[in-house]
Amino acid sequence: MVTSPKTVTCFALAETFPQEIASLTCAPDSHGLAFVETADNQFDRIRILDVASGKSESITSDRYNSENPAWSSDGKWIYFLSDRMLKTTIQSPWGPRQPDPHFDHTMKVYELALEPGLRSPFEPADELHPETSPKSDETKSSDGKKAEAKDKSKKPPEVKIDFTRLDTRLEEVPVPAGNYSSLQAADKRLCWLNASDDTHTHLALECFDIDNKGEKPDTILPDVRSYDISLDRKKMIVRKENNFYVIETKAKSASLKDPKALAKLHMDLTHWTWATTPRAGACWRPWPC
Repeated sequence: MVTSPKTVTCFALAETFPQEIASLTCAPDSHGLAFVETADNQFDRIRILDVASGKSESITSDRYNSENPAWSSDGKWIYFLSDRMLKTTIQSPWGPRQPDPHFDHTMKVYELALEPGLRSPFEPADELHPETSPKSDETKSSDGKKAEAKDKSKKPPEVKIDFTRLDTRLEEVPVPAGNYSSLQAADKRLCWLNASDDTHTHLALECFDIDNKGEKPDTILPDVRSYDISLDRKKMIVRKENNFYVIETKAKSASLKDPKALAKLHMDLTHWTWATTPRAGACWRPWPC
């Protein structure tokens, strides 16, 4: 159930068991919710809920697995992963062991416009949408200070969801297919984990700028275990082996290749302490504590 604090009204998320709902993410204004539910055929699909109206609708098909919905910072787009690149690596079914089809690099990144008429931020410039001229360093510096002061006082963008023919606004994000997982959206970037193969033993943290420059995804750090982006979308915490690093979401891989630079971002946990109550920790057992 989801409760709207203004209307004190509850909405049922889905008619499934709680364990079949995952990846709940709130819109920037907290008036929308995206989540993953398991369909009747056991495929995962994404639904969005408009809290104001109580209306919810599936935005992906139940013919593919879709996961990790992420709202854009302006609340106009939802990004997600879906395994729709079904191209087998086995060239022929003939052989001594009659090989079955094997699918690798099946995940692709998609975007969905929440309102009709929106132009994808990845679209190249044309005569109707000319390229904006880059700002000078001085202008960037002054603008950066103004933006920082404005960020503290500005309200979150209003999210509007038009459910009319919503599925027709689906587009691919221009990145190659991969073994992606854990998609999250920063302010002006998309980040995910990419495995070198379908065993997912080695994960690399990759980020892709939300613009029309046509650049390739940037491998921020190799061999990571997990990561998470902060609520203000400005920093992320990355776990590499048993170490944690706090990195700006706009950081490029070139700035992190120097071990000294990476060491400065290390989170020191040596002086952290936790208070535990052994008796309370044992209450998971079926008998009374």
